[in-house]
Amino acid sequence: MNRWLVSLISLIVSIIFAAACFYLPNTINLFWAIVIAVLIFIISFVFIELLEHTKRIKDYDTNAKFIQLKRAGITEYHNDFTEIDFAKCIRSAKHVRIVLLYSKNTISNNISSLRRFVERNSTSLEIIILKNDSDCPAFKYIASKFGYSDTQLSEKLGEFKDAIKRDLLPYKGKKSSIKLYCTDIIPMYTLFLFDKYAYVTLYKTTPQRTNLIPCFRIEKTNNDSFYLFASQDFEELKGRSTEVSL
Repeated sequence: MNRWLVSLISLIVSIIFAAACFYLPNTINLFWAIVIAVLIFIISFVFIELLEHTKRIKDYDTNAKFIQLKRAGITEYHNDFTEIDFAKCIRSAKHVRIVLLYSKNTISNNISSLRRFVERNSTSLEIIILKNDSDCPAFKYIASKFGYSDTQLSEKLGEFKDAIKRDLLPYKGKKSSIKLYCTDIIPMYTLFLFDKYAYVTLYKTTPQRTNLIPCFRIEKTNNDSFYLFASQDFEELKGRSTEVSL
């Protein structure tokens, strides 16, 4: 709202209120009427300005303002990674690369989209998970962190491999590929890489489970350093992992 209009409205309100006080049966003298008018003017002016400020905050376009984040390729933020429509991402991709620990929920929750994905020619699916080796320090750490016995964690990793062999491999097209790698390095985040963008979901250090964890979408842009970091990290991790026979 125009500053002059705000001042005029405040002035009118203060005059009306002061006049009402002046002409009350128990009359207020002119001095106090002026004092009241000034106070009402200040209060009403501040109140209207606060309303305008609140409206500006409500209409604030975060994405438009944080230009530097956009230039670095950060185009979305979620505090709950389950909000992301991974099925849509999979449907529109030709190459999908994933880094996670052991959970097969990624496959189970998106099984229809993944099946259609691997059926298409010239698609590739690459997944890196924790190495199923109870003597591996990383295995021991993850089992301890999440309160699993060695047998339980081994079973979960086995279930992941079985889910790929049972639920995806039979649907693979002749010119598509599915590759599974195992690593003895503990990933610092869950990574979903698609053709020209990725989702990075941070891991909690403590064992408590929650969906309310930061997740960023990063894209190839003029300054694609963040995307390149994630992509190169995947390739380096893959190079230090062992491919599993499916």
